[in-house]
Amino acid sequence: MNEPKYILQQDILIPRDDGEHLRVEIRISEPFLTKGRDGDPVWACQLRLSGLYDTINPAKGLTSFGAMMHACIGAYQLLAEVVGPKGKVVALNPRTPVPPSPSDFLTLKQLFQFGGIK
Repeated sequence: MNEPKYILQQDILIPRDDGEHLRVEIRISEPFLTKGRDGDPVWACQLRLSGLYDTINPAKGLTSFGAMMHACIGAYQLLAEVVGPKGKVVALNPRTPVPPSPSDFLTLKQLFQFGGIK
């Protein structure tokens, strides 16, 4: 498979017990068609969490939207396993100071902005 085109990306820092931070690059590819287990075509999105996991199977769905949602939910769930229910991360952008200040930390819920459109 060719390298997918990543359309969603966010770099984060996860605090470690030793005071250092683990840098993780979150990447989700544009949806692409592939074969499902039964050989029928399904939509998929490649998820990468560089710095945390070497390989992650593509998230699949019956629709391109479903594949994208599965990839986002998968990223959240895998990060939650590492960060824990009350853990926080820092979403990096060009203005984020390193080391980050306490006000730069977000919960995973804040990072993924679950809660719907108001």
